[in-house]
Amino acid sequence: MLCTGNGILPDATSTRIYLVRFRSGAFARAFNINHLGGDLNATLPVNGVEDTAPMDESYPSEATVPSTEHVLYDEAAPRGPLHVRHAYITAGDTIALIIQSKKGTAAAVPFHQTVVLQNQLLG
Repeated sequence: MLCTGNGILPDATSTRIYLVRFRSGAFARAFNINHLGGDLNATLPVNGVEDTAPMDESYPSEATVPSTEHVLYDEAAPRGPLHVRHAYITAGDTIALIIQSKKGTAAAVPFHQTVVLQNQLLG
């Protein structure tokens, strides 16, 4: 696993991006289907999320990149001290996990922009 970034923005938003490269696209797809699932609720918990996170339905449907798949989740209220949003992107033999968190409320737009940009880099 490779952590490509771990940054804290001036507004105290923390963003982490992890990349996992598999031996082939088939292994990445199998892992995605068997363990990440793309379900309405995230099945693998992310640190800091106390309950299952529902899919983020506010992500614009036109923000797609050919040859990639993405699933976004937004932690449901009531939350702990941090609001956590996370996404999985599958592109060929690579799966990216993007985690963005902030005390209070993590805004959707910066998270969506991060997902779009990472999607474009992998696509």
